[in-house]
Amino acid sequence: MSDLRLPSRNDLRQKFSSFAFIGETGLGGSRWVSDRALEANFRCLQQQSMEFHRWCESKDEKAIVEYFLKLWNCEDSPPPVRQLARQHIAAYLESPRYRAVTNRYHAFRNPNFPQETRDRLLYISGCLTSDTDKICQFYQRYQPDSSYSLEKHFQLELASQIREVFHAQTGQGKYSQWYALKSASDRKLQRGLTSFGITNPSLLDSCLHARACLFQVYSKSGKEWREPKPQHYQEAANYYNRHYLEQTEKGDRHPVTAEKFESWIRTCVNALQASPKICYFDSYENPSQLENLSLTENLLSQEPLEAIEEESFSKELEKYLAYFTKIMLESLQKIEAMPKNRVILFLRYGFGLSGKRIGQKISLHQSNVSRCYKKCQRDLLQGIAEWVKTDLQMDLKKVSELEEYVVAWLQQHYQTQLDPVLKTGWHKLGDRNQIALTQLYGQEIEVEDIAEELNETPHLAKKRIKNACSQLKDAVIAWIQVNLEVSLEPERKKVGEFVEKWLHRFYDRSFK
Repeated sequence: MSDLRLPSRNDLRQKFSSFAFIGETGLGGSRWVSDRALEANFRCLQQQSMEFHRWCESKDEKAIVEYFLKLWNCEDSPPPVRQLARQHIAAYLESPRYRAVTNRYHAFRNPNFPQETRDRLLYISGCLTSDTDKICQFYQRYQPDSSYSLEKHFQLELASQIREVFHAQTGQGKYSQWYALKSASDRKLQRGLTSFGITNPSLLDSCLHARACLFQVYSKSGKEWREPKPQHYQEAANYYNRHYLEQTEKGDRHPVTAEKFESWIRTCVNALQASPKICYFDSYENPSQLENLSLTENLLSQEPLEAIEEESFSKELEKYLAYFTKIMLESLQKIEAMPKNRVILFLRYGFGLSGKRIGQKISLHQSNVSRCYKKCQRDLLQGIAEWVKTDLQMDLKKVSELEEYVVAWLQQHYQTQLDPVLKTGWHKLGDRNQIALTQLYGQEIEVEDIAEELNETPHLAKKRIKNACSQLKDAVIAWIQVNLEVSLEPERKKVGEFVEKWLHRFYDRSFK
């Protein structure tokens, strides 16, 4: 039951006209069952169309898949023709589908209810292969010059989408509240706690420290983020008491209990779930809409009229995103007229370097660096604020966190300037390195499974991934050296963190 193994289909006609029959004993009980109507239709197309016949002779699966996809999506085609095309595509996707399910089954299997897990994954995969838009997206992302076949490409795409849907349904993976707690920055967590009503500096620090301590003793179990156990809270409380517990004026120490520690963690989780989401202003590709998600009324004492006014502001601002970007770019162009300003802003918002580290690179004191980027930020904020007040005729006192939108825009602006550099570097990595990065960052497959896919040892797979990331870091460092005339070699770790975040974003966009 643990494997959905099937014999291979070497005959091209069989690939487009047979479906899987899964037995309970793995390979011995599973087989391909041909659909006579699909077989007859495929044979008829071979006889009637010379072009289709050539595709079959040359085993051009890509051309045949594209042909059936066009028929399936053509509303002018007769319904029976569209239905046959749809079934041919479904038959072709049977093998990638079951291989994808097998891959995800080993990752998500519930040992207590393995059959339930398998049935859920089969249902998800069936829904995906019936979705013409999804299948067309998968097909369009296929690169004929890649090292793997079209079937393998569909398998990877389906495995990725199965993971997304399964995680969304079960609250696991990146949808897990524990993963969200681990990946949130201190600034984001502090903002969430403040919005949640936690304003006491001592309690804020306790919650931030508690989050750090928890993940010193707790991590995902296998490939799942499961609820921390009481022993995790006790071990984390002990860690907190050793490293963060403050003494009173009399020198007494009051150790934090596991129950108290757990209450802090629960507060952090609830605060992150309740905090508003900030989206970036991005006019380059896929422009985002400004989202201002309302907080639960029980969590905030916000007046209804204020909430309505802020929501109205967000909706109005959505209409002016292009103009917003134009104003920001015009203001930024004036600021960057001084070369040092561009270097400071790029290193600050692009890589998150501190004022001290930036100052060391351009021979300025950190206080001067800090004043410089804060002044630039204020100038940008003033320009956008005047536009909001003059053109939109809105009272800025009713608008919260406008400054954070400006900071987010700056981060997006400078980070996206490195997209072409990293994309070029990625294409130079080679097929096997690309497969390794795709499976690690795009599909969250364990290194051991990646090694098995590449037919090499886990040690070699880890080395391959490390070397590939190192090549991308070298590309970024070289670009910064040429364009900003500063060296980021001493900040190689920071550059590595930037590259990892970029890889996650890159694959998130690729697999959506």
